[in-house]
Order: sequence, then C-alpha cells, then structure tokens
Amino acid sequence: MNVYSVSTLAFRQTPEHRAALELPVHARRPGRYHDRGDPSPLYASSSPEAAMAEFLRQVARGELSFTPDDVRRLSTLELPADRLLDLMDPEVCRAEDVTYDQLVGDDTSVTRALAQRMSASATVIGLRAPSAATEGAITFVIFHQHLQQVVLTEEHTVRIIDYLDPPPDPRSASRSAP
Repeated sequence: MNVYSVSTLAFRQTPEHRAALELPVHARRPGRYHDRGDPSPLYASSSPEAAMAEFLRQVARGELSFTPDDVRRLSTLELPADRLLDLMDPEVCRAEDVTYDQLVGDDTSVTRALAQRMSASATVIGLRAPSAATEGAITFVIFHQHLQQVVLTEEHTVRIIDYLDPPPDPRSASRSAP
C-alpha cells in the first residue's frame, strides 16, 4: 500500500465561532468520506481557495447557506508526517478499486466505504485525495482517532464574499464578440 508520509500544511475553514480542531463526536450530516452519525473526521485542503471552494460547493448544492456579510475562520494546520493513503496515486486507486470519477463524483457511497475500511484498519491515519470542488487541489481527511496529531499553526477570519468569482464585466463580453 502506497502512503504519503510527508508533513504538510493544509487549510481548513469553519464557522467563525468554531475552532479549527473542534469537531462533533458524531457527524451531524454526511460528507464525502463519512456518513451521518460516524465519528467526525477532519477535512482540510491544499490551499485556502480550495478550502473555501469546498464550502461554496456545499452552498451551491443547498446543503449550507451564508449571507454576503458572513465570515469564516480559516486555519492553517500542520498535518502529521505519518501515513495518509495517497488517493492521488493511480496505483493506489487501482489497488483500492476506486476511480478518480468515484473520488470526485456525486455518489459518495464508494468514498464513504473506503474511509470506513481505512479508518478501521489502523494502517493509515487518513486520506490524501483529489478535491471534488477544485480541479488539481487536494483534500486531506484525518480520521477522528488521530486528530491529536494535527497542529494548528495559524488562524484568522475571512469574508466569504472575497472568495466568490466576480460577475463578468458586460463591457468586456461585448468587445470580444465578433
């Protein structure tokens, strides 16, 4: 089994009132790598933009909401220099019988089953997987029993509106038209 074992910085967004490493014991709603009622894993991303894109993807799907004035806590985390199952590696995906499309698709039954199996196996502490919200970005999942190995290095608040794409300028569209 190929594992990713380099300590890395990752980014996590949470509601402003919730600390980055504060997780419910049991998940209140399902996610890509857990089901409702499962022990809550920690999700983080390879960039601040990817972390916010994951939130905005859930908003677009009607799973979460926000107002333009809302702020989020954006935290920088140091993930352990330990074993993450590297689902960015095609060989690992073949060995785990999972495809890229399954990792980023809307049907999360395969990713949830994979995470449950890996969490129970105790051979890895989490996953390194492609982001479903941002092509080329990475999602990190740390299983709840290993959260104590994650280190908070920095945090600040950000406005959600700063991460939204600005509307296209209608003047530039008319100039590019033939």
